[in-house]
Amino acid sequence: MEAARYGGRLRIVECVCSDEGEHRRRLEGRRRGIPGWHEVGWDHVLRMRSEYPQLESARLTVDAMETVERNLGLVRTFLRHS
Repeated sequence: MEAARYGGRLRIVECVCSDEGEHRRRLEGRRRGIPGWHEVGWDHVLRMRSEYPQLESARLTVDAMETVERNLGLVRTFLRHS
């Protein structure tokens, strides 16, 4: 792993949205406006979901339906104890 090569530790935080309808509403209502980047549509999300490999390594999964404060607390705890 590259992290170990440089004396770092790899910690994976996976972000999901458990409410598919809300996920789609958020995505379709968002305009990132990042120069040189395309906007992502729902069709892209569905395609990536089908191609996304199942993670087998240790990770924390946070849900976008939770508050930022709750998810941040989970991430901080995960990083302290992993």
